[in-house]
Amino acid sequence: MVCEKLKPAVSGLESEFPGKVIGRNVDATTQEGKDTIKELGFKNHGLVIRDEAGKALKELTASSKAPS
Repeated sequence: MVCEKLKPAVSGLESEFPGKVIGRNVDATTQEGKDTIKELGFKNHGLVIRDEAGKALKELTASSKAPS
């Protein structure tokens, strides 16, 4: 499963950028996770980059177009 393979990468961001990044994985099999995914408008999974105030700066999903 792709999500399981990416989990260490997301969590690893905290060690790569100490004090600057907080990585959080959401379990899409729990009700809380399902609610979070629905709130974000994702069909199933994605990545959200937020600023220190919690404002979403970028949302990426499997269907997001790669930057050119």
